[in-house]
Amino acid sequence: MCVFYGLSLLSGFLEVGPLVYVYQQTGEPALALLAVLCYQIGNMAPGLSGKATVIASMLAVVGLVLALIPEVPGQYVILSLAVLCASAAIQSLRSVMKADAPAMVKRSMRIIGFASGFFWHPLSGLIGLVIIFGVALRHKDILPAKTAFFAPAPLTKLHWAMFFHQLHYFVYCYAVLLFACAKGGVWLALALFVISWLTYTFSPRLPFYRGNNYLTIFLAGHSFLLAVLLGLFFSENDIIRLILWALTGVGATTVFCFGKISQDDRNLPFAENAGHVIGVLLCLIVFLVSKNLVDTVSVAAVFVLVALFLMAGGRREKCSLNRLP
Repeated sequence: MCVFYGLSLLSGFLEVGPLVYVYQQTGEPALALLAVLCYQIGNMAPGLSGKATVIASMLAVVGLVLALIPEVPGQYVILSLAVLCASAAIQSLRSVMKADAPAMVKRSMRIIGFASGFFWHPLSGLIGLVIIFGVALRHKDILPAKTAFFAPAPLTKLHWAMFFHQLHYFVYCYAVLLFACAKGGVWLALALFVISWLTYTFSPRLPFYRGNNYLTIFLAGHSFLLAVLLGLFFSENDIIRLILWALTGVGATTVFCFGKISQDDRNLPFAENAGHVIGVLLCLIVFLVSKNLVDTVSVAAVFVLVALFLMAGGRREKCSLNRLP
């Protein structure tokens, strides 16, 4: 169990660390977003066998070493590829270690990993990759887990709603993080990013999220989220923008409703992971087109609206709380 929690911490460290480090080194949001895109692509590959996981983690170590050599052409692209391999290795190892670990503990380890990622350094990154490689060697005989690259069953309206929910977050979250770094430095970005995750983690305990009418909870939470995102986008005051960013977790936390509504969650992990990857890809595309990190927030608001329509359509069809067609 301790190894699983350690890998959860490392996954958060690897998700945020290269993003912030590359941006600090280059000042180029596109290169930074490429690193986190590779991380999310790696998350889609928990179907590696034990031996393939060893190879992936070894490639990650080699890639990071190459990226650290001065004057190596494309060193940040190499770094991103190393992140992809490391992410695939971590997720494959976590997929065979998952137990009945409390969700709050798992999420807390991720948040600690996120926070430590703001101080990511190539040396600390290399130490983390060596640890991953060592864990992979200990589990080299595991059988392949089921791949997440393909949906196990046809997607329903609920799965599409999950997809757009994830899409909304990942199309803007890293862009706003970089925006915070540019406006207030790493410490401000760290504080607000962690606060947004803390509100996401603890908001289900708010009084208006109690009860078992999960469809209503989802619609209310996402309506609030839509208002916050629109305020974040249209505000001209950077301080207000950053405060609103910290509040997004209050509405986004209603993702827990998917698990409560669904009786068959085989497709939910696929929809979730696909939303991660395509969301970051769209974030990169929007920035390359507009050259404005905050423009990603308007796209996120559109995706929240789509998720709202999909779930509201389920209500009109008078579906039960346990199943949304």
